[in-house]
Amino acid sequence: MKIAIIGAGSTYTPELIDGFIKRHSSFSVKELSFMDIDPGRLGILSEFSKKMIKKAGVSINISATTVLEEAIKEASFIISQIRVGGQSARVFDEKIALESEVIAQETTGAGGFSCALRTIPVMLEIGKKVKEISPSAWLINFTNPSGIITEALLQKTGIKAAGLCNVPLVMERHFAGLLDIKGKLELDYAGLNHLSWVVDAFHNRKSVMEELLKKGDELLRLKKDEESLIKESTIDAIGIIPSPYLRYFYYEKKILEEQKNVPLRAEKVKEIENNLLKEYSKKNFKNLPELLMERGGSLYSESAINVIKALVSEKESIQIVNYSQQGAFNDMKKENVMELPFKISSRGISPSYKGRVLPQFAAVLIKRIKMFEEFTIEAALTGSREKAINALKIHPLVGNSVKAEEILNKILEVHKQYLPAFK
Repeated sequence: MKIAIIGAGSTYTPELIDGFIKRHSSFSVKELSFMDIDPGRLGILSEFSKKMIKKAGVSINISATTVLEEAIKEASFIISQIRVGGQSARVFDEKIALESEVIAQETTGAGGFSCALRTIPVMLEIGKKVKEISPSAWLINFTNPSGIITEALLQKTGIKAAGLCNVPLVMERHFAGLLDIKGKLELDYAGLNHLSWVVDAFHNRKSVMEELLKKGDELLRLKKDEESLIKESTIDAIGIIPSPYLRYFYYEKKILEEQKNVPLRAEKVKEIENNLLKEYSKKNFKNLPELLMERGGSLYSESAINVIKALVSEKESIQIVNYSQQGAFNDMKKENVMELPFKISSRGISPSYKGRVLPQFAAVLIKRIKMFEEFTIEAALTGSREKAINALKIHPLVGNSVKAEEILNKILEVHKQYLPAFK
């Protein structure tokens, strides 16, 4: 099996390689093709990954190229983890948001919109190349904002693509730990990427939701020494468990004020990345740097490998991915990409349940964000100022015409080199 990694110069790549090494006895990958447009980062990450493989004593061949067509040729799977404009573009996104008095976040609101505008055209070009060169390959998308990018790929290119996020697996493992459960905890999970809720949880086919809800603030205190991301009172009020990203919607004003008084998350991530690249460049390999844990993305490799293993297996398994919802929920269009539990096997991907109705408070927000996503995709492809402004006006974290125009003008000025459709 050949797997291509697009954006292999990412500092996340060693965690992915670590996953392939740890699961090599049960899931054998013969070739990893690294591709990145930055030859410097590509060289650092490919050499570091080769040292990891050599130390582990497993048989995986790594090749590296800056040519997309070469990387994806004869690949069974293609993992996408690109960042158009790099961390510097993310820093600008967050600055633009705060200057306009709105939440600064990479994947939602003004920041997610800006990231999507830059990324959609590039990912669709990659998708077209995949369809032309390796039409039977699955594209596993980690590129942010994952839900919007996956919807654009499925609707505009017709390739086989599924979007992934580590949040569902992080929540599953955290909840299992709170209940001292050994083995798999199955989550009944619904929403969009970074806009989702745990509706129920099962262990050995028995619901453990009641026991989970009793855990209160512990449910979303994902790190022991940090404050709970979402308050117990909020969880009690809605009766289901929101993902950590819902805090931007539930506590918008509070978080905005906090963001004004601390360094940008993007600047911290940029510094972490620079230090990680220095670590990866060292001649003597010992272990993965502890600093990698500060970068975020824990269980990223496990999420990817679980889905890839499922897609080559005759045996069906349930995985939470971003994919066309196909009637899982009656109040959404069948082609809408949602983050849900899906049945996955070598036969493809289908929803694990059909014909359900979302809780009203969730449905209203999901439909609004889905409309934002649809306008954003069209704006990115057509360069329509009207569609771009409508997207920002629709999003609850922006929400008015004056701010929408102000933000769009700044994005077009700062990121014009990445936005060819806007002339």
